[in-house]
Amino acid sequence: MLLRFAILILCLLACGTTRAQGGKVVVFADEWVFSDAAFYLSSSTTTLVQNLTNWLAGGPGGNFLAYSTNASITGVELEPAVIAAGHQWTAPMQLPPATLALFQSYDAVFLMGNPAPASVITSYLAQGGAVVIFGGAGSSATPFLTCGTEAQLWNPPLTNYGFAFNCNPDYGSISGLVPVSSSHPILTGVLDIYIGIEQDVLDTDPNDSGMLLVQSGNVGLLGVYDSEPTFLRGDCNDDASRNIADAVRVLDALFGNSGAPPCADACDSNDDGAFNIADAIAILGALFMPGGNPIPAPANACGVDPTVDTFSCISSTNCP
Repeated sequence: MLLRFAILILCLLACGTTRAQGGKVVVFADEWVFSDAAFYLSSSTTTLVQNLTNWLAGGPGGNFLAYSTNASITGVELEPAVIAAGHQWTAPMQLPPATLALFQSYDAVFLMGNPAPASVITSYLAQGGAVVIFGGAGSSATPFLTCGTEAQLWNPPLTNYGFAFNCNPDYGSISGLVPVSSSHPILTGVLDIYIGIEQDVLDTDPNDSGMLLVQSGNVGLLGVYDSEPTFLRGDCNDDASRNIADAVRVLDALFGNSGAPPCADACDSNDDGAFNIADAIAILGALFMPGGNPIPAPANACGVDPTVDTFSCISSTNCP
C-alpha cells in the first residue's frame, strides 16, 4: 500500500495534475453510442440509457442538460428514452454560455463537439456534478473535430480524473456493435454498444477511482470515474480479506460498542440495502457452508457498488 501511494505521489508531481475529489465522469469513445442508428441496431441502447441516467442521478428523477448541437444527442430516440427512465432532458437548440451556474442547475451535463471551458467543468465536478463526454464528435457550431483537436478540447478536464483521449494510428479503426461484458451498474443487461468513429480512451491513472469498462483490443471505448471509494464486499473490518473476523465486526457494530463501520457498503454482505444480522450470516455461510450463497459483487476484487441503495462507503483503506 505504501509503495502504491509513493508511486501515485511521484506521478502527480511529474505530471503536474491535481487529483479531483468529487463528481462522476463518463467518457465514451464515440457519440454514435446514443445516435438514432444505435437505437435501431441494438436493443441494449435503451437499457444503457436507463442504467446511465439512473447511475448519474442515484435513481429516477434526474435532470440532465445536453450541451451540444450534435445530431447524435438531438435525435428522435434519445430524449424519449431518458424521459421513459423517469428523468428530465434539456437540449436547447441555441446553446447558452457554458457557465458554472448553468451546469449547477443539472444533475449531469452531456458534452460532445461544442466546447465548454475546462475550468467550468472542473469546478462543477469538484462540487459533486457529473459529466458525460463523447469523442469522435462534431457539430454545426464547430467544424468536425479531428483526433488531435478533440483531445486538446477535452483532455484538460479529463486528466484530473485519470482519463485522456489518445490520438493514435488506430483512430477510427473500430465501427459497429462492440460486445460488452461488465458488472458495473451502467452496463447491467447491456450486451453491446454501437461505435461509429472512435477516439481511443486512455486510463492514465490505474490507481484512482476511474476504470475502463469497455475495450476493443487495445482501444478504450468507455471509461467511468466515480468519486465514491471502491470496496470489497464482506470485508467489514477493512483488512483486505474476508473471514470470520468480518462477521464479528458486523455483530459488534450491531450489538457492541464499536460503532458504525467506515464502509457500510462493505458490511452489507448480502447486498440487500440493509445492515443487520443477516449480513453476518451471509459471511459465515459463504465461508463455511458448501454450496452456500456467494457474496455479491464486488466480492473478488475492489469495485463500486453495482446496486443503487442508501449506503455509502466513506473510506476503504485497502481499496484505491
